[in-house]
Amino acid sequence: MRNNMKRLILTACTLTAIYTAKAQDFKATLAEAKTNYNAGKLAEARFSMQQMMQQIDEKAGQEVLKAYPAELAGFKASDAGNVNGSSASFGVNIIRSYKIGDKEIEIRTITNSPLVPSINAMLGASAFLGGADQKLVRISGYKALLQKSSSDTGYNYQLQIPMGNTLISLEGENGVTDTELIAAAQKLPLADINNLLQ
Repeated sequence: MRNNMKRLILTACTLTAIYTAKAQDFKATLAEAKTNYNAGKLAEARFSMQQMMQQIDEKAGQEVLKAYPAELAGFKASDAGNVNGSSASFGVNIIRSYKIGDKEIEIRTITNSPLVPSINAMLGASAFLGGADQKLVRISGYKALLQKSSSDTGYNYQLQIPMGNTLISLEGENGVTDTELIAAAQKLPLADINNLLQ
């Protein structure tokens, strides 16, 4: 009991230190950008601003991760999720997996995704979708592209939902059906996620 309390206190102190350091990093980066700008070092100021934007994207990504439900249409979250920073031109990847037995759905939200324009073009010209392997569906009022691909165990499905410059992608593996994937997507709080990433 006493060891558990010590671990809890140590964990709380560590998390507090990490969040304080992140806030200080942001303030330091802001001060650095301002100093470089005032000194006429525009390339350095731009780099500092890109770092700040990455920090903001990562913070928003953590909020999106909190918005992901613990369960989606019977699939239970199999991990706590993860937020990864990308390069300066992309935002962040927010990833969480859900399972029922061997069946798995991975949800990946990608901010500033370069795929959004091409997916929107395909959704806008649905007559050109690739036959039986691609189709247009609606998820909570958003147009989405459902794709089917062959695998050793049958078919895998991927559902891509573009929202502004953000792409939410759900991938079903190990026998997840298109119906299960769509049902899981319907349980995502898409409007809330969209608001967090605007």
